[in-house]
Amino acid sequence: MYVHRNYKRLIAVVIMITVYSMSVLASVTSVIIVRNYEVKYSSSACWLACAKNVNIAENISSALTQADALSYVESVLGTSFSNGGTAQSTALAAEYLSLNTQVYNYTYNYMLFGNIEHSIDLGHAIIAGLSIYINGVFQGNAHMVMINGYGNSTDGTEYVYYHDPDTGSQGFSNYYYFRTGAYMGLYYDTTVYNDGAEEK
Repeated sequence: MYVHRNYKRLIAVVIMITVYSMSVLASVTSVIIVRNYEVKYSSSACWLACAKNVNIAENISSALTQADALSYVESVLGTSFSNGGTAQSTALAAEYLSLNTQVYNYTYNYMLFGNIEHSIDLGHAIIAGLSIYINGVFQGNAHMVMINGYGNSTDGTEYVYYHDPDTGSQGFSNYYYFRTGAYMGLYYDTTVYNDGAEEK
């Protein structure tokens, strides 16, 4: 659940970007939470890096590592996550890495763009789970990235900014395309989010 917008926390930078869309010059006003984010510490740890990075976005300083979070989650849930995490394990890892100062929830759905705006405005980055679909049929979970910004174009196009823990790179995508397979052919269908961002 999400609450009304609160702009008291000034944690993001606002930038202007110029893009070309159908030969029409348009400006994009963007809000991005800029931090020194981590990359994954092992081949299947994109979810752990995202769990760490949402706390870095919050300016939560902790000596706990991605490996610490893996050990904790496996002990609590009683199963191995060495080959990748779930939405539940990612939310649990994010809470642990926040020193239990934050509450994280998850949903097996994408977050609406207005709610992404609201969450980022509150300083809460969002973890996006990306999955493989063939002919509209779910094939499996594939990757997680962290949404740490949004943009609105003067032509009405909505954008998301995301940090990829595989490479440490910052990406930028049309929100609709991001939801529907533009990111390496993967579809955004799962969200882990800070429960402090309640419904508007």
